Amino acid sequence: MMSQIDSKNSAKSLFWVLLVIVLVCALFNPPTPRVHAIARQGDNSGCALNDFQLLGQKWDANDSTGGTTTDSIIATDNGGLVSQGDMGVQIAGGYSKRVLLLIIDDFASTPNGRSHGDYVLEIATSAYIYSMTSSSLVIGIVDYGIHNTADSITTRTNQVIEGYGGTSVFDTIVLNMSFVFLPCEFDIAVGVEEVSVVVSDYLVVAREAAFGEEAVYLSLIDHILIQAGAAIGDTNLRQEVRVELGNIINSVSNDQNPMRSWLDGIVDTSEGHLVPVAAAGNFGLDFPFAPGSWESVISVGGSTGDDPITPKWSVAQNGEIMAPAAWFQVNSDEYISGTSFATPIASVLASLLASTSSSCDFVPLMDQAFDDEYYLDALSNACQP
Repeated sequence: MMSQIDSKNSAKSLFWVLLVIVLVCALFNPPTPRVHAIARQGDNSGCALNDFQLLGQKWDANDSTGGTTTDSIIATDNGGLVSQGDMGVQIAGGYSKRVLLLIIDDFASTPNGRSHGDYVLEIATSAYIYSMTSSSLVIGIVDYGIHNTADSITTRTNQVIEGYGGTSVFDTIVLNMSFVFLPCEFDIAVGVEEVSVVVSDYLVVAREAAFGEEAVYLSLIDHILIQAGAAIGDTNLRQEVRVELGNIINSVSNDQNPMRSWLDGIVDTSEGHLVPVAAAGNFGLDFPFAPGSWESVISVGGSTGDDPITPKWSVAQNGEIMAPAAWFQVNSDEYISGTSFATPIASVLASLLASTSSSCDFVPLMDQAFDDEYYLDALSNACQP
């Protein structure tokens, strides 16, 4: 009898020991997610994609919302339609300094519509005109086009700045970057299958679509699922891939990116004469993607109008500051939206403030406190008479 009891106790003890081992292993060695990125060696510094190429941020009054944005005509009914008053801020005081604002973007026109860069430039120009100032602000462009890798964009931006005469001609140079970086190539696992992705392959698709309605993000998800032999209609799996793609996009916030190294260095040595401003992104996260996430860059989130109390646009990501993002009317029945278009409003205001006799220090706004401070307050407070 005693032997049977001892056997039972031994079995129970063994059971609890095994259970503890299993729990400890689960705690310190969690199971690999069904969808996860795979580390890749070598230089993978990033390729730039904009709203149209990623998400198709467009709404047509005769059709429906393009891309994956969740806002629609309701945004134009409640103050969401961005007006002239939202875009132009009048600043009192004289303009004694020369400022260069560079729009770094893709100006390659699509067969069915204008380029993303065209719209960013139009909004920047409109914001400047609506401000009704007499400043000598110069607005130029850096067209990265198909040369969208971080190193080529950095080289091209340097060339354009030197072409304008740089800081020997201008007191301040503001860079408007309405794009995010993805790794140019990456590997992702779906279950036991590994899929390799070359981002540049999808830019062709994006440029052939009007306003980018065939969004790269959706194409990437389909490609990954198909290559992994999974059903593209599996809603849960699609969501897992979507989330992991967001993580992959953010993974380019690293020291491998030559543009980050260049910006960090030049902002440190320019004594406030270079002010990089970038879109936070439109994936509904509480932090921006690169380049907005970098310490030397002011990231811009988006709201539905000019009222700082107005709730944020539902899919815009948090930035250090917030500006109107939805919707900009581009003709009688078409609208565009996104932090790409909030960014030039903030860039123009920063440029105008820098061109006054005020002493501006925008570096504290690059502090990575992604609390969406209203852009007018944030930028104005950075400048003292």
